[in-house]
Amino acid sequence: MPSLLSRPYRLASIGPGSRRNALAFGVFIFLFLFLFQPFGLSNYPGPLWKVAFGYGATCTAVMLALNGFVPLAMPKFFSEAKWNVGREIGWTLVNVALIGLANLLYSVAIGLAQLGVGTLLRYEGYTVLIGLFPVTAGVLWTEARLSRRYRLESEQVNAGMHPTPTPEVPGALLITIPSENGKEDLALPANALLFIHSAGNYLEVYQAKGARI
Repeated sequence: MPSLLSRPYRLASIGPGSRRNALAFGVFIFLFLFLFQPFGLSNYPGPLWKVAFGYGATCTAVMLALNGFVPLAMPKFFSEAKWNVGREIGWTLVNVALIGLANLLYSVAIGLAQLGVGTLLRYEGYTVLIGLFPVTAGVLWTEARLSRRYRLESEQVNAGMHPTPTPEVPGALLITIPSENGKEDLALPANALLFIHSAGNYLEVYQAKGARI
């Protein structure tokens, strides 16, 4: 289990993607509550759409605040190089727990709940327990899917790297690294290639200083 949680994971919870996720989640909460009216919302005396919109807006605001400001205050923790499955699960559950707390405060504000220790524990307990399984399963499934995709892409790159003799330097071999569109292939002497590093959707190729084809 520790080795599974320590696997590298893409850091998608911050940046532009996080803003889209926050907005999409807020819209989902609004539509879900407005259409299905769970948790006794059907008995609310006021306009239901306003209540549903309030919950959706609360969720979006919490996610924007957490994923926009906290990473700026804790850059070392939110490091792409150190991000892994365990951190992704933990941070997502923090989002879930604080969304639950914000929803409780909103419920108290509109008169649907009374603030108290018991109410707080119920809200947070239900929120975290309900979110634990889908969050964990979702992260593990995404990690497995992306690992397989990147492994296949890596195998394709390796398969396309065929050493060929170069007429400029007799006896030397030329390594060609294929590009996705086939128009930006990179060729360099085999003895100049130091290593290739994966950087998101790109490859970083390191070669000996001053190496020429």
